[in-house]
Amino acid sequence: MSGSITDSDLVKSLKRGSTSALEKLFFRYYSIVLQFIKSIVKRNDIAEDLSMEVFMKLWLFRDRLDEQKSLRNYLFVLSKNSSINYLESALAKHTKTVPELPEESKLSLSADDDLIYNETNRQLFGIIARMPEQRQLVFRMSRYENLSNQEIAEKLGLSVRTVEKHLQLALRDIRTSLN
Repeated sequence: MSGSITDSDLVKSLKRGSTSALEKLFFRYYSIVLQFIKSIVKRNDIAEDLSMEVFMKLWLFRDRLDEQKSLRNYLFVLSKNSSINYLESALAKHTKTVPELPEESKLSLSADDDLIYNETNRQLFGIIARMPEQRQLVFRMSRYENLSNQEIAEKLGLSVRTVEKHLQLALRDIRTSLN
């Protein structure tokens, strides 16, 4: 850790909008956060993305920080939650029922097609992971559990119109991010 500047001092500065404080915290904790996330997700590229996301959230939600509480613990909680969200998204991707292609079609897919498919899916799940929780939940229930808007509304205690709006916003987020 850095000599005389405490985490509490940096959090106070961060709450006032100091990008310098964010930078100091980043250099102080990035490697620890990265290793922690990597131990969960087991992929360096994903761990790097999620680590950057943790520090982005630290900046975006800086006004919620309490300088009396352990920033290190807060970063670990953010890291754990980001990792779990990623793994849940990856699990949803792999458990989604996809119609089987005829065997001859499978053989005709090139390595490039497979790479593009995997990259697009990775981007898609990253976009979904950044959506507000309610929107994510509605979208996953619709697309991965194949529930109707009515069923989603009943399960979540929402109106059908609210479910439709969440789906509309989710699709807009995906279109905007992929373009």
